[in-house]
Amino acid sequence: MNSAAIRQELHHIIVVADDAEVEAMYNIMRGSNISSEKYTPADLTEFYDRLEKYTKGDMPGYSVEEAHSYVRANRKTK
Repeated sequence: MNSAAIRQELHHIIVVADDAEVEAMYNIMRGSNISSEKYTPADLTEFYDRLEKYTKGDMPGYSVEEAHSYVRANRKTK
């Protein structure tokens, strides 16, 4: 389905929807835009700093198995 057909179908859905459905669709669409902003600039800076250190070889990398073993060994019990 191309973009024009999708837009036409969405327009039809909105036209026939009741108020509660329109509000629900709006919240879904609004939520999808908000989710792209879930990381703060400080989080992104930290991520890119760590990525750069890793690619330069200044920071070790761990396999999934190594990470799981570390977490299991250091897990705090309640």
